[in-house]
Amino acid sequence: MAHKGVSLEVCEALYEKAGLPEHIRTHCRAVGELAGSIAGRLTAHGACLDIELCRSGGYLHDLCRLSDSHEAAAGLFLRKEGYLALAEIVEKHKGFTEEPKTICEESVIVCMADKLIREDKRVPLEVRYEKALRMDQVKERILHDIRILRRLTEEFEVITGERL
Repeated sequence: MAHKGVSLEVCEALYEKAGLPEHIRTHCRAVGELAGSIAGRLTAHGACLDIELCRSGGYLHDLCRLSDSHEAAAGLFLRKEGYLALAEIVEKHKGFTEEPKTICEESVIVCMADKLIREDKRVPLEVRYEKALRMDQVKERILHDIRILRRLTEEFEVITGERL
């Protein structure tokens, strides 16, 4: 059976197995909490989401952060451990290669939560991306992601009637 969401304790054991440094674990925990909160708030307003998949996907999104192509490396690691649903989530968190149709997808929520957390703090998009926006080679991609994140934030606020 493909596991879906898992507990923080399981995630902590996976951090150990992967040798993930504490500062990245701290970031992952913050992303997981935000992703779970976003999913929970959307679910309370009728969205059909796996809240624990969002939370644990956030907890594990940077599981192999020190590897090249860390998204693919984490996906492979999780597949070998039997966590297929989580592997799919972490493989998609880098950014938005395609514009999502809706915020109401677990992988979109985890990607969004990651983009709203710098280190372990929730920050405005302009703060999160201030360094990247000064680099010409990634500036267009970052502006593309910011535009999508703003649209997703608006969708969240329309669905929930709450600020994100």
